Amino acid sequence: MSITGFNRRRRELAAQAAQKVTKIEEQAQDPQTVELAAVNYQELRALAKERNIEDYYKMNTEELREALSVFETRTVGGDV
Repeated sequence: MSITGFNRRRRELAAQAAQKVTKIEEQAQDPQTVELAAVNYQELRALAKERNIEDYYKMNTEELREALSVFETRTVGGDV
């Protein structure tokens, strides 16, 4: 691979990363629109920590998704 090709690929990867960050920031601004099935483990943990879910650090991916969906249901329903 030439230097030109390397630099082009580096710019492409930087642009992709910037798009991903923008998408995550947009979702963070409106937490009700976050699609939990599309969020990875680290992002689920960050959401759980932000929402003060107990023992989030002990949960696996599916448990985090369930806890977050229950949390959102309770806050939308007004039970909290």
